[in-house]
Amino acid sequence: MRTRQHCFGLLMPVLLALGISSQGKDIMGDWRGSLKTPDGATRTVYAQVINWGKGEYQATVLENIYSQPVPEKPLLVLRGKRDGRRVTFADAQAAITATAFRGATAIGELDLQPYRWVSPTLGLAAPTGAEVIIGGDKGLSGLRAPRRAGGVIDLNKNLAKVTNCAAYLRNSLFVDAPCQALLRCGSDDGIVIFLNGEKVYEKAVPRPLTADEDRVELSLRAGENVLMLKVLQGGGDWSAQARVLDVRGRPLAGLRYRLQPEGVPMPADGAILAWEASGPYTQAGKSGMALAGHAFAPENDPAGATWKLVENRQPGGDRWKLLDDGSIEMLPKGGSMVSNYEFGDGTLHVEFCTPCMFEARGQGRGNSGVYLQGRYEIQILDSYALAGKDNECGGIYQLGAPLVNMCLPPGQWQTYDVEFIAPRFDAAGNKTANAIATVRHNGVLIHDRLELPKATGGAMGKEVAKGPLSLQDHGNPVQFRNVWFLPKP
Repeated sequence: MRTRQHCFGLLMPVLLALGISSQGKDIMGDWRGSLKTPDGATRTVYAQVINWGKGEYQATVLENIYSQPVPEKPLLVLRGKRDGRRVTFADAQAAITATAFRGATAIGELDLQPYRWVSPTLGLAAPTGAEVIIGGDKGLSGLRAPRRAGGVIDLNKNLAKVTNCAAYLRNSLFVDAPCQALLRCGSDDGIVIFLNGEKVYEKAVPRPLTADEDRVELSLRAGENVLMLKVLQGGGDWSAQARVLDVRGRPLAGLRYRLQPEGVPMPADGAILAWEASGPYTQAGKSGMALAGHAFAPENDPAGATWKLVENRQPGGDRWKLLDDGSIEMLPKGGSMVSNYEFGDGTLHVEFCTPCMFEARGQGRGNSGVYLQGRYEIQILDSYALAGKDNECGGIYQLGAPLVNMCLPPGQWQTYDVEFIAPRFDAAGNKTANAIATVRHNGVLIHDRLELPKATGGAMGKEVAKGPLSLQDHGNPVQFRNVWFLPKP
């Protein structure tokens, strides 16, 4: 694990307020101080300074920030250029340095210092009864498929393309002493797992393969342990993957596999890259999922079954980056993070940090999203000092703009606190009431009991009574930490 700083401003409070980049040459962030007007009056004002890349800056002077009512228009907007260690403005005699924003402007004399808004819920500990999704010693274990699967076996390719059938994959695990182990596996469609001839797990459902979706504790004996997967098939894709770890998700000391591709060392992540395969097996009148309870030769006569060697030497890889401080960073094309936990009514707390992407524009600037139940997106975007639209930070995509733009500068940790009421359905599955969300961004109310009449773009599927949290991958290294959900009693 290693820590990636989004910008040098994360290293110390003053620089964080300024938004200094990893080169120590960029100025961006909030300022507060005095404006002395030509008539001699003095009042408190704020400024928000944006780095637009290539040495271009914008400074917007306002009566207030991060509060209501939202100013109808700014007091002043200045366009600036970098000049060594400071930013200067062609239309004013003011300049910004590391510690001050001073000088004469069209509305008067500015004397501002760095200012930082800190969310009052930043670092809020999960209360008793809450489900921690990211944080503490959770690592990646609260999320589905934190790795790209290694050793995925395509059964359509290796056996036959058949519907409503089952196949078996077999290998042996060797350990020096009895121990507990963790099997992480995924399948398309369902799966039944046997250890030393005894069934230890069953999930007979149609589904796509999601790496590591199933977590099964195994009691291993010293020496050989025979692991067998029964992979069920309804139709379409047909595949499976598995890996073995210790119970805390780390490499299992001394683990060896009977079948391992020649010349390939044991994968550090415990992925099984080779199996003996048998099948396909069918039973007249039975669907693929119904075959979970029907024993074919590999179950009742393993020696009499026909087996063939199948391999996939492709190793797994990280989909998201676990940092030293316990936060998780999106990797490009790593896929959205989806919680194992599914929720209905309750309170969600999320902390996030957008990266410094000064030359990016619009939806390309630190884009991600928090999907309530995987269906309703609260947008994440570096929309610092912008208008505050429904497709900007805090907006519920396509359904509601925030009451106030509470987006902080990139590189600074932010919070969402959501009171969520799930949609209601009758016994026939018809929706009887919309979902409702009350959202606070960095401690300030931005949505007050907003009804959510439909799922937003990019949803995982149709609306449900309970669903997982999804954190959207949009190709940007957005970071998340301290994410938890407290169900309503």
